[in-house]
Amino acid sequence: MNFKELTARKRRRTRTVWVLLDDELVAEKDRLTIEVGVAERQDTWQNRTPEAPAMRARLLELDVLIAEQRVAFVFGAMPRTRWNELVDEFTVEDTNGDDELDVEAFGPYLLSESAIDPPMTLDDVADMFTGDNWSPGETEQLYIAAYQVNREVRDIPFISAVTAATANSEQNSTTAPPEE
Repeated sequence: MNFKELTARKRRRTRTVWVLLDDELVAEKDRLTIEVGVAERQDTWQNRTPEAPAMRARLLELDVLIAEQRVAFVFGAMPRTRWNELVDEFTVEDTNGDDELDVEAFGPYLLSESAIDPPMTLDDVADMFTGDNWSPGETEQLYIAAYQVNREVRDIPFISAVTAATANSEQNSTTAPPEE
């Protein structure tokens, strides 16, 4: 296969981050998970109408609600030349005279240019960073995902690289047979 064929097959790297829109659901589930264990013991020890089954049913409801309240943010790697332009634009000199990336200024551009789904404009990201609905942890989680999709080198897991060789080894081979 020549380089042009490889380039045609190369797909844009992506990274997906899930964000929960209603954290109260997780807080309720965490609290109820602890309480159901206590209720199960009390249901056994005390002569009372069991409370644990209703609590377990609520836990199942919460799982459904949590799944409905999560949203995927998909980020894709930008072209190398655009990455370099942004890094150059937002590199500043620190107090020691060393170059460093101005993450606060760089972040909105990185997110808006790397966002695939949902697409985000620079204004959208600015609203996210300055609004009351997004915590610093959530915005940092999104920033890290956008940064990593552009900068992280992904290794091919060893097992993936050798699976074909192992599966196709000879009958008397010393290579272990694949596990099922």
